[in-house]
Amino acid sequence: MHLKIILLIAFTQFAFAAPAFSGKRTFVQPDGTEVNYRLKGDEYLHWIETQQGDILLYNEAKNRFEYAEIKDGNLRQSGVLFATKHHQKRASKKNTFHRVSKEELTSLHQQKRQRRHRLKQK
Repeated sequence: MHLKIILLIAFTQFAFAAPAFSGKRTFVQPDGTEVNYRLKGDEYLHWIETQQGDILLYNEAKNRFEYAEIKDGNLRQSGVLFATKHHQKRASKKNTFHRVSKEELTSLHQQKRQRRHRLKQK
């Protein structure tokens, strides 16, 4: 009986959402670019942020980090490969898109949280 209670408590701990691990991580892009980043966000919205403040999302299909953009009220991959300052001139000439600012991201995050809270109250 005690084992069942302990297991129940252990499993319920995983049911609650928690902030993303914010420790520094490193990833090497397919083109060899090294990306230093931190995971950000929570259960409402999550993203990857570089040391320089670039907002990125991981594209599993292409195994790479891409700049994030906001479309239809959601944070989405832009399709534009993240490039370090060294490679950005070349990347910016090929692709024109709006980079997500911290203010836009904060606003979107608040909207997502408020929307979720309203749904829970119904």
